[in-house]
Amino acid sequence: MIVNKKIKRISLILLGGTTISILGLFLILNLVEIHNSFTINFFRMITIIITSIFFNIFLFLIDFNLFKKLFYILFSISVSFWSLMVIFIILDLRRVISTLEIYYELFKLIIYSLLGPGIISFTIYYIRTHSSTIRRYVSYGRYSLHEGFVGLIILLIAACLLIYRSTLIPAGYKKIETVIILSFLQVFILLFLFFAGFLIFRDINDILHFKFVHKDFNSQDSIPENFNFEGKIQIKIKDIPFYKLNKKMIFPIGIALLSFSINAMIHGTDFLPKAIFHLHNEEIISLGFIFCFSSGALLGRDWLRLFKIFYPELFNYLNTLLNKLKEKTNN
Repeated sequence: MIVNKKIKRISLILLGGTTISILGLFLILNLVEIHNSFTINFFRMITIIITSIFFNIFLFLIDFNLFKKLFYILFSISVSFWSLMVIFIILDLRRVISTLEIYYELFKLIIYSLLGPGIISFTIYYIRTHSSTIRRYVSYGRYSLHEGFVGLIILLIAACLLIYRSTLIPAGYKKIETVIILSFLQVFILLFLFFAGFLIFRDINDILHFKFVHKDFNSQDSIPENFNFEGKIQIKIKDIPFYKLNKKMIFPIGIALLSFSINAMIHGTDFLPKAIFHLHNEEIISLGFIFCFSSGALLGRDWLRLFKIFYPELFNYLNTLLNKLKEKTNN
């Protein structure tokens, strides 16, 4: 579906203006209201939701390459800023911390709202630029691992990290060292759960048939073509179902779940205030873990539709190759 450029610009202006206004109000409220008041907690939740919606729509309204550059720049700035805050905390520079805390919270809110669309753009771009990953195999010498099996390995790593995290929780968030370790764990668990769900359900048919490893050999039922203009790829007859669009458009649900999971895992009760939802911080984070894996699963099932949106020319080229292969099998 082609959206008129004028409509895109108007949508960006309206959405951007609304989001900036909400962020500005949130900053003002933080300066004049008591930090953990009901008003602040409620408005923080609304701000997180609106900012997340904006960046998810923003991904589809601007040039894909421009979005990637913007994400990399903001991500680099956020890592530097976060590292600086950690140094201030370790050095116990409370006066500096209290001055920057409000602005840091606002900056953190923006960055984590951008993280979901950033992960999606990275995933699709990675598929685009790596020939072996457009297929369902990861090759090692003469043997190939089905990517669903790789997903199971990643899921096992995520489970180990979750167990390790559970051993740190009883110590609470009182020690600075524990807080820093838990922060890193949250991010790694998030990434591992998402990519585990994505790889497993992108290759779910082979997983259900217990196909994990196979030996490579030259076959007459394939067409080697320069798919992404950077490397060769072999599309085989048995791979045709892998390149079929999912019957239902489910990627919007996956995107929404990913944003929810990130906000739940990162913000906890700051995202879903306890006074409103009556959930403890760890309960909200656990919901985030579940939805993170689920979002990866849904996007893994509907990955080709996302690929079609961001790389329509390559998608059409892929269809041409598939038609050649079908013609070859009919002859």
